[in-house]
Amino acid sequence: MADYPSRIPIPKGNVSASLLSYLLVSKFVDHLPIYRLIQMFKRDQIVISDSTINNWIKKSAELLEELYQLLTQKVQQSNYVQADETSIKLSKKGGAVKAYMWAYHAPCEKIACFQFNRGRGAVHAKNFFDDFTGKYIQVDGYAGYDYLGNHKEVTLVACLAHIRRKFFEAQKNDKKRALYALNEIGKIYEIERALKEKEASVRQQKRKEQILPILMDLKEWIKENAIYTTPKQDLGKAFQYFLNMFDRMVNYAEDGLLLPDNNLIENQIRPIAIGRKNYMFVGSESGGQWAAMFYSFFATCKLNGVNPMQWLTHVLENIHTTPKDKLEALLPQNFEG
Repeated sequence: MADYPSRIPIPKGNVSASLLSYLLVSKFVDHLPIYRLIQMFKRDQIVISDSTINNWIKKSAELLEELYQLLTQKVQQSNYVQADETSIKLSKKGGAVKAYMWAYHAPCEKIACFQFNRGRGAVHAKNFFDDFTGKYIQVDGYAGYDYLGNHKEVTLVACLAHIRRKFFEAQKNDKKRALYALNEIGKIYEIERALKEKEASVRQQKRKEQILPILMDLKEWIKENAIYTTPKQDLGKAFQYFLNMFDRMVNYAEDGLLLPDNNLIENQIRPIAIGRKNYMFVGSESGGQWAAMFYSFFATCKLNGVNPMQWLTHVLENIHTTPKDKLEALLPQNFEG
């Protein structure tokens, strides 16, 4: 075991677990750039360089790497995972290039993980889902996920919110027809709200009785009204998107544990968009991987109502003395505070 105090988690270091937690939560939860944190410390006559803070972040990430891998495995072992991705700038010589944070969320277990990749190609989702042992994967219409439908063990589920968004955008093209579709989708959400507190078996039965007929009728209405638009118009795009996603949308009625949309995972991605605005980019591929790690931990904290600073301080103080076969106890969803 370590021969240094547990409250000083970095070997041969002099920074406490609580200060590391404060810095990491400030950056990845409160979206404060490092230079602002440095300015805040200076007001109290505390001088810390950006290189020192970045090194602390690196060392903290190295300490938590196995815990992050364990969290990722827990998501991959779920029966139901939602997936999405969002762009983030990667600093390179000559300017910044676009990279991506891929997000994976297991709603039933209330856990999430992120992975940083240079691109948006299907290979990145494939690398993650090659180790997926569940049945349901809920995604939007991005073609990078289409290959998943070729696996007989996997059932793809569409996102109703993305379908609704297409019709919302189509109002400027054909308000009357777009509103009709939005109203029908609204009926589905109204039913879902009434079923929210019901048991999964009840939701499954009511979806078959009440929601599937709405989807079927909307499909027929779209086919009948397709003559009033063109594929290049927003309404035409909304029609085609609905038809393309129809079979996947119907799949969500198979299991009462499934959700009608990916809104929960979009909520987990939103902090990345805020951070992207505040500190613009990640400085390296390693920095992107560290960010993915901390976004994973803190998103899971949020999903479970866990105070991220309390959790991280506890983990950093105990990571050295926790055997590998007991690491699961340190995951955010298992933290009792």
